[in-house]
Amino acid sequence: MSGSLLTKFARQFISQMPMAVVVFDHELKIIDSNPAAVKLLPAGDELPDLLIGATPPNGDSWHNLFQTILHNNQTRSFEQVTCQHPQRDLILKLICIPMLQEDRSPSAGGYLIAEDVTREALVTRDLANAERLAALGKLSSKVAHELNNPLDGIIRYLNLGIRLAQQQENLTLIKYLKESHHGLLRMVRILSDMLDFSREARSSSEHADVNKLLEDAVRMLELKAEEFDIEIVRDLQEPMPNIRSGNLFQVFCNLIKNAIDAMPDGGRIVLATETNDTNMIVTCSDQGSGIDQNLIDRVFEPFFTTKETGKGTGLGLPICRDIIERYGGRLTVANNPDRGCTFTITIPLDQTSWANGQSEMSN
Repeated sequence: MSGSLLTKFARQFISQMPMAVVVFDHELKIIDSNPAAVKLLPAGDELPDLLIGATPPNGDSWHNLFQTILHNNQTRSFEQVTCQHPQRDLILKLICIPMLQEDRSPSAGGYLIAEDVTREALVTRDLANAERLAALGKLSSKVAHELNNPLDGIIRYLNLGIRLAQQQENLTLIKYLKESHHGLLRMVRILSDMLDFSREARSSSEHADVNKLLEDAVRMLELKAEEFDIEIVRDLQEPMPNIRSGNLFQVFCNLIKNAIDAMPDGGRIVLATETNDTNMIVTCSDQGSGIDQNLIDRVFEPFFTTKETGKGTGLGLPICRDIIERYGGRLTVANNPDRGCTFTITIPLDQTSWANGQSEMSN
């Protein structure tokens, strides 16, 4: 096969490849790219331009990494590089291949191959997280059951001690006992969260109007909101479908409480409901400080919390996500463009009364 024919064949082969292929020179200037690269990667004149928004490994720059590859004449791959695109974040596998020089001098250029592995990476991550949550759920259940009985006994004796100290008007002892009582009650709440996290059976199979469940949650927390000068605004679609209530009330309470905690200096919470062709959507937006972008993917991890020590167990959001996923839905979070963040609940309409053509909503 002649050189020109081989070059033509190679160009045709690269153009038909499903993976993105970019050809660049020794100055990292882009010489050519196949249609898959045009579709997958942003436009740019130099190779690092294609990876804007992607964090390079070890804190180095993409420019330095690619130059080192060319200088050493060694192929290098980068697994699961997250790129921030306007439409959606992508997870890419990158392989940088220098054009080999016979005299082993620094390469005159090379090829960058990029493969979209977003779906595979997310599935793998979800499976690993599910296995970890299942193991953690079993451990949580065992620990909670083992500790509940002795804690109950300790609290009973503390209550008796507080009454005796009050009769003797021993103020110092009363103070110490009440502090101990407060700490133990916090431990009981944590154990309760752990049991909720591990429990497979969900209560209540009754159907209720989503807006009513949301209003009930607001009434539960209105006084706390007023205490911090927080206004709760409703933007509720009418009518909304009925849904098996399960623990949705618990989810709504948790999201509203988190929003209140995020605004110690006051602000506004906006609760909204709507439906589209396939889903029922509930959002809870606050005007707090938002969530560090480097930590936002971790907020649903068990025992991870952005709150100060002693103010959060890190189990509320994982429990909420678990509840929503039992409806076949999703619970997500994103920072708002101005300030604060928004939690979004999406539940398929086939889980509601509208799936059966029932349009009658409860009052």
